[in-house]
Amino acid sequence: EKKERIARKAYTYIENRESIILDDSTTAYYLAKCIRENAGKRVVVVTNAIACAALLSGVRHVDLFLAGGAVIGNPPSALDNITARFLGQFHVDKAFVGVNGINLKVGLTSIGTPQMDVKKVMIQIAEETYVIADSSKFGNGNMFTVCPISDITRIITDTDLSEEYRKMAVEAEAEIDLV
Repeated sequence: EKKERIARKAYTYIENRESIILDDSTTAYYLAKCIRENAGKRVVVVTNAIACAALLSGVRHVDLFLAGGAVIGNPPSALDNITARFLGQFHVDKAFVGVNGINLKVGLTSIGTPQMDVKKVMIQIAEETYVIADSSKFGNGNMFTVCPISDITRIITDTDLSEEYRKMAVEAEAEIDLV
């Protein structure tokens, strides 16, 4: 339910005729559902997530590009150097990415290098980047840094975010929507 609220808020940042990238996070899947259910906006979607692609395939108001590569993870997605090279060919208006951890001093973190490399490319090819992650991701320190908080346009999370992290976000000048 939290992830669905986050996805609905993220959808409000998508404008008609924009190009976006969706990563392999479960929250991105819910955002794909919002896109599918709302034909009022025509959107170009690039994704490495098989579940997102399956949901958006054949939808009239969506132009879909699916990244290839070695399929791993749950939910399954393409996550390797082939995927990163494919994504590097694009330029999109907005990226919507989930993360394993949000450390407001270090940045976004990842549990492994395939995820880190693909997310880095997604952020690099986007004009704006929106992190879509529930409040449990805050404070999780993983070994691999995806990018600093300054590279992020906005973090969309749930209202369970602690007061401590809310204050840290203000200090880090991070834009946060609580839904």
